[in-house]
Amino acid sequence: MPPLGWIDWSTFPAIADLGMYAIWVDTADHARETVFSRIVRDLGMKPDQRLFIEWPANYGSLVMMTCMLADWPNRLQQTLHDLQSLNIDGIL
Repeated sequence: MPPLGWIDWSTFPAIADLGMYAIWVDTADHARETVFSRIVRDLGMKPDQRLFIEWPANYGSLVMMTCMLADWPNRLQQTLHDLQSLNIDGIL
């Protein structure tokens, strides 16, 4: 995982938790909706299909993490920017 390099499985949950923290804690709804819309667009789904995803549930979290990790670290950086959150270095 550039720029982190290889990570072991036990480290991954911490990375996932940090990503979910950025999305759910102290984040404005409109910023979160921007992220959800981008994820749906990146996945080639129709815009209204985002309404059928329960974002706080397990499936929604998996969709978010899959999208953020797909083009690491670019999509994570874009997500953090959309959320007006800390950058990767600030979170780590």
